[in-house]
Amino acid sequence: MSSVKVDTCVAANELALRDALARVAEDNFYALIEPANGGWRARWSAHSDWIDATVPFRAGPRAIEAGARDGALRCRLPRRLARDLAAAFLGLHEDEVALDADVVGDMAGEFANMVCGSWLTATFPSALFDLERPEVTRELDPPPDGWYVALLNGQPMGISLAVLEA
Repeated sequence: MSSVKVDTCVAANELALRDALARVAEDNFYALIEPANGGWRARWSAHSDWIDATVPFRAGPRAIEAGARDGALRCRLPRRLARDLAAAFLGLHEDEVALDADVVGDMAGEFANMVCGSWLTATFPSALFDLERPEVTRELDPPPDGWYVALLNGQPMGISLAVLEA
């Protein structure tokens, strides 16, 4: 029996993941995404209320033939950024959406779901995947080291991809 290990390194898929993140942010949320070059850690301190959205996915038979495996995509973003994304998606002003509204967590999950779907489609265009319902939790800490970090409308966010390898 072969052991299963989790590859949490984004490097192999980082370019496709960055492209998926930019597509979703710009096309669906009218948001500006930019790399977090140096100095971004100082921006973490302004946020103490984070939302973590995890989207597990399962590779179908054709996806496995194409080299895909099961895994999960995670996005961690400040609650305020999730609120801003929800407002943009709904065509509202940020002040019209309460920070503690259910739609804020739902939108963080939907954002992660869209990025995951965009990445899977670009990486395995003819393969089918099952995306599970996003798991959304509250976090107190920013994304850990090793995650891809970007600025979305000037606010920090992190993304991580874990793929199971048999």
